[in-house]
Amino acid sequence: MEIGWRLRSDAQGKGYAKEAAIACLYHAFETLNSLRVVSRTVKGNAPSWGLMKKLGMRPDPRLDYLSKDDLDEPLIVHVATYRDWKRIKKTHPDTRVVGL
Repeated sequence: MEIGWRLRSDAQGKGYAKEAAIACLYHAFETLNSLRVVSRTVKGNAPSWGLMKKLGMRPDPRLDYLSKDDLDEPLIVHVATYRDWKRIKKTHPDTRVVGL
């Protein structure tokens, strides 16, 4: 399972991606019983991989790859397992109010 986000420039930096990502993680782990969720972005997109880290996702260089579709820029992959999700729920108060 994969989560991702793309926002218009006037919507960036307002917490929308974080809120949506937490809701997606909640749904993936609490409703769909996923064992793992990944997220990927090009290496140069520091705001996206920064958010992945803030969410508690971990980089997994074994899954990084180069895609011709992304202008030959390396794609980096971050992972959250169900074990990570239990930790994320404790550190992100937002997860208590999602209630999907």
